[in-house]
Amino acid sequence: SSLVRNATASPNLYTGAVNVSIPLYTLPAQGMSIPIGLVYQSNGVKVNEKNGPLGMTWALQGGGTVARVVRGYPDEFNGEMKKEIWLETDPNKKEKSSVKVKGNWYSYFPTDYQTNLDNYNKILDYKEGKDDEIWDSEPDKFFFSAPGLAGSFYIPKKNAAPIIHCDADIDIQVHFENNELMGFVITTASGICYEFGMNKNYLEKQTFSTESKISEARFKRRKDTDYHFDFEFEDCIYSKTWIEDKNAYTSSCYLKRIITPFHGDAIQYSYETGEDLENSQAQS
Repeated sequence: SSLVRNATASPNLYTGAVNVSIPLYTLPAQGMSIPIGLVYQSNGVKVNEKNGPLGMTWALQGGGTVARVVRGYPDEFNGEMKKEIWLETDPNKKEKSSVKVKGNWYSYFPTDYQTNLDNYNKILDYKEGKDDEIWDSEPDKFFFSAPGLAGSFYIPKKNAAPIIHCDADIDIQVHFENNELMGFVITTASGICYEFGMNKNYLEKQTFSTESKISEARFKRRKDTDYHFDFEFEDCIYSKTWIEDKNAYTSSCYLKRIITPFHGDAIQYSYETGEDLENSQAQS
């Protein structure tokens, strides 16, 4: 068919993976054009990966998103999480409690931890929950992609300017509402403005949980104060913390619109969820 004849394949000469692109349409706008097409990536299928509406590992090219990779805990979180502690030898017997969690924006670690052993131990303690308080030590990373735009950034602290990794000269504005991440506005040097999120219909939220084994060094330092069990480290202590559904964090912001510098010409995006598609198909 004509679709197959117009398809292009770009094999990776190191891994053998093939990226296939099939152009469908080009949406014109003043100062830019938006290619619409299908993209296939042969990087393999992960365990429990779900089949999308276009088929396994196929995606629609033409939209955009800012997706977050949480490192530690969500940066903007500053509240209470649920916590469990248990032994590997007796996983059904769990101590349940709550713990105060400070995301990276609210954590203040000593800067001399590399030369000060006490401060290094302090970092380890608060990363694992000293005095029922956990501090996050690493900023989350955000990846953005849109027509003519791609890169990543992280936000070192609240209200700080993002640290941007992108070949293009861009500016990124972060938007919040009642301490909730609502979206981003990315502006290029040529004046093209990309709006991501900014409305709950353009946001994706997720709950969060993390499970880890308590370090042996911390166990030995804190056994008499934090842990009152009658066992040794070899029994393996595990802990889990998680956010309740009502405190789900913003994991992705979808492209809402692209505004060109030419008379405010704009391309507006709207999205349907899988549930919306199922309902429309059932009614047809």
